[in-house]
Amino acid sequence: GKWNDRITPPWGSDYHLNINLQMNYWLAEMCDLPECADVLINYIERMAEKGKDAAKRLYGCRGVWMPLSTDAFAETTPEAYGYGVWIGAAPWLMQHVWWHYTYSGDVKFLKERGYPLFKAVAEFYEDYLVEDEEGVMQIAPSQSPENNFVGAGDMPVSICTSSAMDVQLAYDSLGYAIETAKILNIDEKQREIWQKLRDNLPEFKIGSDGRLLEWNEEFEEKEPGHRHLSHLYGLYPSDIFTPERNQEQYEAAIKSLDFRMSHDGGYTGWSRAWTACMYARIGDKVKFYEHFTSLIKTFATSSLLDLHPPGIFQIDGNFGAVASVVEAVVSCTNNKVHLLKGLPKEWEN
Repeated sequence: GKWNDRITPPWGSDYHLNINLQMNYWLAEMCDLPECADVLINYIERMAEKGKDAAKRLYGCRGVWMPLSTDAFAETTPEAYGYGVWIGAAPWLMQHVWWHYTYSGDVKFLKERGYPLFKAVAEFYEDYLVEDEEGVMQIAPSQSPENNFVGAGDMPVSICTSSAMDVQLAYDSLGYAIETAKILNIDEKQREIWQKLRDNLPEFKIGSDGRLLEWNEEFEEKEPGHRHLSHLYGLYPSDIFTPERNQEQYEAAIKSLDFRMSHDGGYTGWSRAWTACMYARIGDKVKFYEHFTSLIKTFATSSLLDLHPPGIFQIDGNFGAVASVVEAVVSCTNNKVHLLKGLPKEWEN
């Protein structure tokens, strides 16, 4: 990206759409920087044009598909070895399009730019989801970026059916399409189709130990302390799991987060920033402060530039850190604002 100083940079200086690009823009709307979010949406729209062709050629589906990793040119070729079949990039990016509307109330934007994107993602699900013998709409193939379960072989990720993250992303993105069609009073029949798909998605499963399952079955994680917190998307940045909504899954997600951290999770700057955001979201003031200060002390240069082991600069953790502080001060979930929910005692003044 623009901060790269090398001819052969780490990761090819690409854009990852399974957390990293999104994290860079979590703060945009909440910090009243909509013009920055608009740049991201312009990029999404460019990628969506190519993504329609990718959906058709790769999966035989209508709608849009976006890759896990891309570049400044918004290419949609699946070039990430092992990770290339993940379908969650486009649905996740829709969250930012939805936020752009909810923070502005701009119905013109919703009609002309937001809804065409939401509709394209929903159409992809219409063709991609598979109904099983019990009437459940399964997502297959599916992945949980970038974790792996035991017994899956040497590939860097595991192919499964209906990973927790993919189900959560489908739930949210179909919801954006449904809600927008209601607001605009259009596509009533399509809305009914999408609602039926959403109502019949797999349940948000909880394991025998009380943790939110990462996959459709209670598989053993190959890396219990994995840096990605994919299955906890519903806790943050989404608000699928809150005390007012899906309380059991909310408590199970917190158990999963604590378990991941107890196994040395959050060992990169961006991952530690995501962890801080989650603890701020649940109002755990002590753990938010612990992980936020660790982010600065352990995963930053003397000039506070975020680091990924073994000392590679990534801007993601810097922007994610800002989002965590905002979350500690002003948390917005389920159309409600919670003030000072995660404010640590060290910041009481």
